[in-house]
Amino acid sequence: MPLYRFANFELDPARRELRRDGVPVDLPPKAFDVIVYLVQHRDRAVGRDELIAGVWGRVDVSDNVLDQIVLRARRALDDRGEARRCIATRPRFGFAWVAEVDAIETVVAPPRPVFAAPAPEPALEPEPEPDRVGDAAPASPPTPARPARLDDADLPARRTRRVAAFALAALALAAVALLPMWRSAPDTAPPPTLPTTGAADLLVLPFAVAPEANAGWARLGLMDLVAQRLRDAGADVAPSDNAVALVRGGAANGTDSDTAALTLAGDAGAAQTVRGDVAFIAGRWRVALRALAADAAPIAVQADADDPLDAARAAADRLALALDLHPAGLPDVPGDADLALRLQRIDAAILGDALDQARSELAAMTPAQRALPDVGRREATLLFRTGDLDAAQRRFDALLADTSPQDDPQERGTLLNALGNLALRRGDAAQAERRADEAIALLAPLPPSSALGRAYTGRAIARSTQERFAPAMEDFARARVVLESVGDRLGVARIDVNIGILEARRDRHADAEPVLATAADRLAAFNDLTNELYARVTLAQARLALLDPGAALSGDARLADLVAREPNAERRRYANLTRADVLAANGRLREARALLDALRSDAGTDGDVVLLGAAQALGAAWLATSDPAAAAREARTALNAPWDTESPRAYAWTWHTLVRALIAQGDATGAEAALDGFSAWAQRQRPDAVGTALALARAELAASGAQSGREADGDSRGSDGDSRVVDGITDAADAADTVRAAFDAALAAADATRLPVDQLRASDAYARWLAARGDSAQAAAVAGRATRWATRDFDAALLAARVQRDGGHVEAWHAALAQARRLAGERALPAEVVAEPVARGGR
Repeated sequence: MPLYRFANFELDPARRELRRDGVPVDLPPKAFDVIVYLVQHRDRAVGRDELIAGVWGRVDVSDNVLDQIVLRARRALDDRGEARRCIATRPRFGFAWVAEVDAIETVVAPPRPVFAAPAPEPALEPEPEPDRVGDAAPASPPTPARPARLDDADLPARRTRRVAAFALAALALAAVALLPMWRSAPDTAPPPTLPTTGAADLLVLPFAVAPEANAGWARLGLMDLVAQRLRDAGADVAPSDNAVALVRGGAANGTDSDTAALTLAGDAGAAQTVRGDVAFIAGRWRVALRALAADAAPIAVQADADDPLDAARAAADRLALALDLHPAGLPDVPGDADLALRLQRIDAAILGDALDQARSELAAMTPAQRALPDVGRREATLLFRTGDLDAAQRRFDALLADTSPQDDPQERGTLLNALGNLALRRGDAAQAERRADEAIALLAPLPPSSALGRAYTGRAIARSTQERFAPAMEDFARARVVLESVGDRLGVARIDVNIGILEARRDRHADAEPVLATAADRLAAFNDLTNELYARVTLAQARLALLDPGAALSGDARLADLVAREPNAERRRYANLTRADVLAANGRLREARALLDALRSDAGTDGDVVLLGAAQALGAAWLATSDPAAAAREARTALNAPWDTESPRAYAWTWHTLVRALIAQGDATGAEAALDGFSAWAQRQRPDAVGTALALARAELAASGAQSGREADGDSRGSDGDSRVVDGITDAADAADTVRAAFDAALAAADATRLPVDQLRASDAYARWLAARGDSAQAAAVAGRATRWATRDFDAALLAARVQRDGGHVEAWHAALAQARRLAGERALPAEVVAEPVARGGR
């Protein structure tokens, strides 16, 4: 992307910076976007409607709002007075960039998904705050804890994980998709199948609206109308929200060229795409449609009418005939032409997230019009989207009472979806599941529809929230099949994110990793930045759990970019917590430390006790070996924070950190008390989530007690105490057997999870204990379970070097040590691993 220079300014779209004399200028994001758009289109004047569409990506932003943003842009550019130097007004049309510009091509960083939008737009189907299921606001802000320290001499053996918090957040966002898009479900869809591609026949793109038409709403409103009309004629048309998401990135919206339109069709999985234009000519509306396919000549049709909706319907029917489809009969619209136009404008506003505009259209209706079911559905949706849940509940309940399951099962199922989503927003997963059950019973016998896919999704979310993971996974799979069959590739990508997160919550990271990687790339194509953030955070966590920190780091640049674009501070903090974990796992200690300190300070300021607890747990793990006293303090503080329900696994490993830190300080009594607390807490958790950490804590405490006992026995034996010597040997042997059994139990628990990160933790501790007893052969055998990851994980490489040194295998030790150094980054290798071994034979 080029850098633009004019006067004493530099405009850098890639870094989203406007610099005056080399100093960044502070200006609102939309003002920056206006400047970029005008500069990139400086060869011509830009109409108001085009500028609104290019910058906001939605319909009917008021002229007043646009004028205010242009004013802010001019102030940032010192563009004052009547003689504009940069942004000139074109009366009754729009604006033009008039300053001389030098465009300088810049070298681009390593490739990653490219986004035309320099800043995040609202989520496609946003919901009001709070937007995370299951989170309770803290009663009072916590006192920020002391920042964690990283000792460069020795980073922790292992790292904590966070999955559930992001799982709940992503599931909550996906729940918004249950809201009815009233006219998007096809009435005539193919019979249920198991499609492999989920391809649609057509993707209808947002319209190009001629400036003189003065109808910004038509960009999305007529797009949606034409899509539905073609759907009624028998075409498989991608849902309109897919089209909106694809063009949200900015100016390259598919209406600029046939090539761009076909590219977007490919992203949507559609075989053809339809471009539309609307103009007001000689007192009549003209709608022109152009169907494009990569391997066929374009098909062009147009229609004129006194009403824009009539023109769009006529053009859609002509296109249907040209495509060998069967146009539907007369549309089922109210007889009041003004009402029909208002409903289409409301649909366009909701589709484009212009909620204030939708509210204004509703307010302009008569009481009789607002009493109509068609209006009531839209009003209820708007109430939900603006956060008035009680009013939305009353409206949806009234609509449901007036809708018969026999007469209109599709409509009733869609209303049940909306009520189920309301229940999820209120934290009532059981009620949400009941509503979904009702909807599925009505919709499943009918042809596949978006409403059925949303019903399965809603039930999956409700079941996942109740930790009924197996049935939740079944419902997500059903939802995926249905959404594929109706060509909803965006919906499929969102389902895949939830499937990946659910697999990660069940510690099936190897299964989650490829699903999340594919879903993240698809969401990138749709500019669904928030859901992509969830996907990439969970993907990074999965790769850490699989002991592949290099792969996790490969996605950090894109994740950092998403964090910068994410408007929600809480989501930014959780993403940065994972980023800190990834950086530390790759030996980038200074960056990890700075990031963790910053997000802890931010969490403390905002009173985010859940994030603060998780951050303190990560800090404690980093300190476990180098500063046990500080690690114990951090761990105790973290364990007092209410985040255990968000990630029981990470919480369990924080208990383990506390026990290990107390052992390292020689505080056996404190370690035993901590283990008792750990055991009591673990009884209320899933064994598969906490079993390895608990078993390993028991083994390490037993090993420390046995070692203390051996030392005490050695000190107490006298020259005449032969029987005491025998007793001491017997006691020591019994103690060793007890410790061995405890480590075997920990190893078995780790093997049961099939998680590389657990297997390494258990193998490393067990092998060290065996080596300390002089049993280097058995230590090597135990370590061999985990050293297969030595080529990519630093801790595994250290373990390999340790066992080769203890075994006296000099050449193998040299090779293992070299590998550990390659992975170390800023981490120093322990002295006992670096010291030259005594050769004992072999290599």
